Amino acid sequence: MKRLAVVLSALALTGAASAKMEISSPVAACLASVDAVLETDKVYDAYLPSEFPDNARVLMWIAPYSATNKTEVATVVMVEGIARHRDDASKSDPVTLQCGLTDDKALVTELLPGHGLPEPEPGK
Repeated sequence: MKRLAVVLSALALTGAASAKMEISSPVAACLASVDAVLETDKVYDAYLPSEFPDNARVLMWIAPYSATNKTEVATVVMVEGIARHRDDASKSDPVTLQCGLTDDKALVTELLPGHGLPEPEPGK
């Protein structure tokens, strides 16, 4: 939740959050789970959404997260953003935060390269 507070504060400072913003609980859970990924990520040390969190894609799933990760999840959330390089804070890359959730708890969280990614298919 600490990361979510930072994201919302950043939006407020830029004037982007002048209207009341409602963030769905799956999106909030996904944003809150990114800290755990960043702690062990060898490339990135920070993530910031590049779009309003309420524009995130929330997909009903009820299937394994992917072909390589058979964790059963009920929902997949995708939030486009940017990630800062751990070894050079002046560099960042476009990434998509993707989470697999059940009961609004993130079971799988990963940063995927790029934006405009196609919606994944269950179990693929």
